[in-house]
Amino acid sequence: MTEDASKANEPAFPAGLRDWSGNQAGGVRRLFEAGSGRPTRDVLQTHLLRRLHAWTQAIASRPDKTPGIVLLVGGPGNGKTEAIESTIEWLDHELGSGGTLVATLREQLQPGGAKALQRVARASVLAPTSTRKHNISIVQDASLEPNSHSSRAALLVQELADALHGAPEGDIYLSCVNRGVLDDAMVHATDQGPADIQALLAATIRAVAQGAGAEACWPLQAYPSVAVWPMDIESLLVKTRDGDPAPALTILAKALDADSWPTYGQCEAKNLCPFCRSRQVLSTGDTASNFLTVLRWHELATAKRWTFRDFFTLVSFLLSGQAAEGAGASNLSPCQWAAKLVDLDQSRQGSKPDSKRSTAIYTLVAHQYQHQLFGSWNKRSARRLHEDIKEVGLVHDHVAMGLYYFLRAGGTSKPPSMIEGLLEGLCDSLDPALADPADQVQINASERVRLRDLDAYLSQSVRAGRDALVKHRCMSPAEVELLGRLADLDRELSTPALRRRRPDAATRIQHALRDFASRLVRRTLGTRSAVTRDAMLLKRFRGIAEDRGASQGDALLRAARDVQRLLNNGEKFEVPLTTTFGQPAAPVALRASLVTSKQSIRPLDDDTEDRPWSSTRYLKVGKGQREHAIALTFELYRAIELISAGLSRASLPREVNALIDATKATLSGPIVRDEDSLADSIMDLGVAGLQIEMMGSRFLTIEGRE
Repeated sequence: MTEDASKANEPAFPAGLRDWSGNQAGGVRRLFEAGSGRPTRDVLQTHLLRRLHAWTQAIASRPDKTPGIVLLVGGPGNGKTEAIESTIEWLDHELGSGGTLVATLREQLQPGGAKALQRVARASVLAPTSTRKHNISIVQDASLEPNSHSSRAALLVQELADALHGAPEGDIYLSCVNRGVLDDAMVHATDQGPADIQALLAATIRAVAQGAGAEACWPLQAYPSVAVWPMDIESLLVKTRDGDPAPALTILAKALDADSWPTYGQCEAKNLCPFCRSRQVLSTGDTASNFLTVLRWHELATAKRWTFRDFFTLVSFLLSGQAAEGAGASNLSPCQWAAKLVDLDQSRQGSKPDSKRSTAIYTLVAHQYQHQLFGSWNKRSARRLHEDIKEVGLVHDHVAMGLYYFLRAGGTSKPPSMIEGLLEGLCDSLDPALADPADQVQINASERVRLRDLDAYLSQSVRAGRDALVKHRCMSPAEVELLGRLADLDRELSTPALRRRRPDAATRIQHALRDFASRLVRRTLGTRSAVTRDAMLLKRFRGIAEDRGASQGDALLRAARDVQRLLNNGEKFEVPLTTTFGQPAAPVALRASLVTSKQSIRPLDDDTEDRPWSSTRYLKVGKGQREHAIALTFELYRAIELISAGLSRASLPREVNALIDATKATLSGPIVRDEDSLADSIMDLGVAGLQIEMMGSRFLTIEGRE
């Protein structure tokens, strides 16, 4: 067999997954280049693509009743290139161009040689079923630096003016623009005009806003010829509103395709390979679904969103790692790199501890997907641990020194910069190591165990915890090996001879070992079972965020009722009169407040077809002119759930107190200026019990209130 034929028969993954990363050529989509930025090879179906497809059909069949201007708003990694390319191909088909439209636009949108990339690609098509001529203008990315002396904002304003007024009937203008350029264009139109484009941009910015009460997008309110769509709102981790599978699920299924991977245990690193092990685990049972659930919970808990580019990069990082450092390491496949670590670990016998040999087994474990996902370790404890190791005399022990070196380096490899912040936020908010001890994790197909029971085993000794886990085969071979070595060191630290010599240092090292083992086990089993910090609250909160059917009222109404209780004081609503929002409270004797009727809170209905579904639900408070919307964030939902469980209101997070205080301040102004509200109110002055009540046009003083 030739060398080329042999390579053709090699599994594509995990080495091929490195090209999925957003900082690699394969992770960036380039227009009309089939091999770029489309790792799954197939177009990922989203609600926007279905909407654009329907739009191209409407352009061909009823152009007079279809918006001719479409603005796709969103930053990099949200699929704008895929949307533009698919739309051009659909327009070509629906207008009967026979490939001419695609060829004309491709020539302008693909730079070659000395030819620079054009900002606007233009083409004309005469529909065969009518005499209408369509003049088509495409802006792939309005944020590209222009070749002219005009700014990006000025060019966008001019293009919109031409599309809205200056072009013949039947023109089509399709542009992708990020929010920053949109805001700059608004500033430019405000300063230099024209006024009608300023109004159009203002309506566009209102429509793509992510807050409550955003206007219709498709078409724009008061602009039937214009449609806009925010590309950075809908999540990739949930089923689309058209019933298509979650795009992230399709991506993950492609990455885990068994035909593209070596059989587990048969690659260069055998059964210690972290990448093949991760693929095997994610391909078993509900593990992949639980993995996506954890990522979705992260979106809900932090109000941040995984873009296409972020998710491709994450899959690449979790299943292929980062190229190891050192000469020639970049030429190694992930499995070969893992095999070198295995050899390095085996060479530790008879050698002094060092940062490479001693940490090899730790690094193999840390490159499994769950520890890459939750890769935060207590780096600050490394110095104290090193001092204790030296005091006890274990500087020649590979396990003890390996733990020190591993913690000192911060644990796992550094993720790509584009997802580094997301992974830090994920670990801070959802770390399974901080999950409720009462939560249960799956340890085999039919058995679950409480985290507190695992903690009890590991707090007694690492050996007890390891033995309890080994019989269920729920840990990887690398993890079992590492836990076995930690158990041996833990037992050695319990020997009378060593403890008599340095009892305090030995105890601290044991605590470090057992804490490390506990975090390791919790993260492995917790990630696999979707048992994380606040898991039960996040599960219920996700139901509120995503349930758009007829039954959505129950959980959302209960949340609105609980927020109403938090905002009001019993059956009354108190408005402070001696301080404004942000000021410290006045002394009790000097306080004055207006006590009026309870303010009701109701869910805000945002289930509309003319704009994307947001993950954030909103609540309406007040009535009429006083109506105000507040976001039902996870922090707020968590607060009302904890209060229902007995938490004191004084212990609420600052963010929640600030939200409640801001809502009260917003309602206070209209209330104190509304005669009807004052007629049903009492002014409460200080601790003396003095009250003032308005009756008709007179004020009555009530003293001696208890």
